[in-house]
Amino acid sequence: MATVAELIAQLRLDLEDPELPGSGDDSDSLWLDAELLHYIDQAQRVFAMKTECLPDSRNYTSTIDDGTTWVDKDPSIVRIREGYLTTARRTITPVTKVDIDRGYMIDDYGIGTRSDWRVATGVPEYVVTDLDAESDRLVPIPTSADTIEWTVFRLPLDGITATTSELEIDENWHYELLVWAKHMAYKKQDAETQDATRAREMEADWNQRVIPEARTYFRLKYRKAGTTSYGGI
Repeated sequence: MATVAELIAQLRLDLEDPELPGSGDDSDSLWLDAELLHYIDQAQRVFAMKTECLPDSRNYTSTIDDGTTWVDKDPSIVRIREGYLTTARRTITPVTKVDIDRGYMIDDYGIGTRSDWRVATGVPEYVVTDLDAESDRLVPIPTSADTIEWTVFRLPLDGITATTSELEIDENWHYELLVWAKHMAYKKQDAETQDATRAREMEADWNQRVIPEARTYFRLKYRKAGTTSYGGI
């Protein structure tokens, strides 16, 4: 596990920055500590967004009433996995507009699809996530009050603003954040820092190696455990 202070020290070494790591004086440095903190913060956010590495079932709820059509989006949510109505004891499935238009809703007899999802009422079964930038749409429109507990993938809850800040992502990937941090550092608009070639190299390494390997890692980490069957002789 790396601390933010350790990451900044390593980042300065990788960037061949004049400040002696750990000196606490960035006055002669090409990059200020505040800039490097920002790069690491952004790297952690991009990593969490692209890899869906932070599942959460405890921090997001919505209170709805009879007639509530829309629920506010939380900008820290990367993707909704499921909703759960605590009173009705029913799950809510996230869908897109294409899904719902194709007839995700079945009729009351379970034999055909419905196209009247915009006005249908009842216990919500779906949440349409791509109709509005700020809100998600419940389908059907609820006819009673309830609380929705959301299961999501999210961004880090707290930003990296100081060397004492703590990283939220898996410790196995802490130093890999420096790849994106260096990409941002080499894009700094300054004659002594800007290096378009190195910025592109870091971006390519991030997109072609770090993110694909991390996605595979987290799929294996969070997937349902399989079972093995053995046949008799």
